[in-house]
Amino acid sequence: MNLPGSPFGTTAPKSIHPTTGKPYGSRYPWPTIEDMVESQKIVIKHLGIDHLHAIAGGSLGGMQVLMWAAMYPAAADAIVAMATGSAVPVHGIAWHILGRKIIEADQRFHGGDYYDNPEPLRGLQVARMLGHMTYLSAQALQRKFGRRRRGNTRQFEIDSYFEHQGKKFASHYDANSYIRVQAAMDEMDLEEQFGNLQSAFARWRGQTLLVSFDTDWLFPVAESERVTSAMRSLGTPVHHEMISSPSGHDTFLIDFHLIDKLVKNFLDRV
Repeated sequence: MNLPGSPFGTTAPKSIHPTTGKPYGSRYPWPTIEDMVESQKIVIKHLGIDHLHAIAGGSLGGMQVLMWAAMYPAAADAIVAMATGSAVPVHGIAWHILGRKIIEADQRFHGGDYYDNPEPLRGLQVARMLGHMTYLSAQALQRKFGRRRRGNTRQFEIDSYFEHQGKKFASHYDANSYIRVQAAMDEMDLEEQFGNLQSAFARWRGQTLLVSFDTDWLFPVAESERVTSAMRSLGTPVHHEMISSPSGHDTFLIDFHLIDKLVKNFLDRV
């Protein structure tokens, strides 16, 4: 299932408002991580599922996993959260804000009402390039691109790569959805919402597997350690696995061989 605000499969900013006959655009609300979890719970109930074996996710998905444990602690036997944390660290928020400001500065953005022009926003392309930087690591950038040029031109390979990724993303995603989903990540803070992490996970008694990556710049290892410490102080069964990989935040999407056996063994034990 998808999440509120996504341009795929759900009512989204680009969806047609039944009253005006025009896209919601700037009038679309700002969903939260809680809204995403609530929507999933509604669908699960509709399907007749009373209980879950495990809830798993990485990055934004991992934040939803932790929110599930806080909001509905009796819903599952286990959770698996990778490359994530109870809140986006301030350096991650900074990169996100810059990306959103780039979109908002696009002259065609018009405060979110830009659907009269079918061409992708350049602001979204550049924002995606900026965001992509947070998914990689210095090692990955050096290994994959270095200072190499594109053919016989003066263009760096990294420039060509970012242009490709930005245009590819903007061709199928929506700028209003991008800024809303990203803002939902930034707004989530379990410590702020519940007073402290111990209170957030006070009712969670299932088994937990947290996976972090040593080159993840967006969600450093310390973010998983914070959650681990809070759960351990409550006597909750939790295991934190820190994996070494040069792939940065994207490790959970790339290096499956580092993750598969770990997750399978954990689920088999639950």
